[in-house]
Formats: sequence, C-alpha cells, structure tokens
Amino acid sequence: MLPRGSPPPAASAPAQGVARGAQRGGPSCRATTRACAPTRSYASSRWKRRELLLDLSQCAAEAVAEYVRRRLGPDCRPGIVVSIATAGDLVQWHRHGHLLLTDGAFSNDGAFHALENWDAEAVMKLFRERLLARLVQRHAISEDLGR
Repeated sequence: MLPRGSPPPAASAPAQGVARGAQRGGPSCRATTRACAPTRSYASSRWKRRELLLDLSQCAAEAVAEYVRRRLGPDCRPGIVVSIATAGDLVQWHRHGHLLLTDGAFSNDGAFHALENWDAEAVMKLFRERLLARLVQRHAISEDLGR
C-alpha cells in the first residue's frame, strides 16, 4: 500500500516492472509483478495441493535471482518478497504470486548494483521453465505438458 498522499505508480510499472528510484543512489523497490502458473497447467486439479503453492513462490524467486545473476554477476543477490494469492478478482481459483523486488542486487561485499531495466519476457521464460519442471517432478502434470 502506498503512503497517504503518494501519487499512484505509472500504469505500465506493474506490468513492465519498471524501476523507480534507482536514480536516488540506493536500493529501491519495484512495483509488484505477478507470476502466474502457465495456462497449460490449469487443467490440473492437483494444484490444490498446498505444497505446490510453495513451489510457485520458490520458482518465481529463483527465476528472478537467476535473471539478476546473469545480468549483474554470479555473486549478486536481489531482495525478493513473494506473496501467494489463490483467488482472482471474482474469487475464482487463480493461483499466482505477487513479487516485490529491489531494483538491483547486493554483491557479497555489500555493494548495491542497480539494474536499470528488466526483460519481463526473459524472467517469465525462466519462471515457466522452472515451474513446469517442478510440476513434472512432483507428478502434478505429465511430462508431455511440461514440454
């Protein structure tokens, strides 16, 4: 929630994950980004197994961390908070996660490295690859769906 009197974020910020505040010289948070289960896994009623919701959040965090490491270096770690949601706007079963991310990452020496822009498609591809592999591993979907 934004502090009272704060202007709302730009309309494109949640969808694009556009950084706001990196120019202030320190770490700042991005607008929240959603990580949804791929459409082809919707047919599985096994999603109601609670441990799969944990996998959803872990795969999202792992995908973001891997993307940041590829862009900033292997010793960089972003700040990530994941919140799991299981209902959509109409209270239908819609499992997804909301992510709050720093606009860069901290290296092992404690220095913050800003990430000026994010490639949402690359992050989503990493997320989907991880999630589908995890669902196949947990026998929640068939290997054919996981391809």
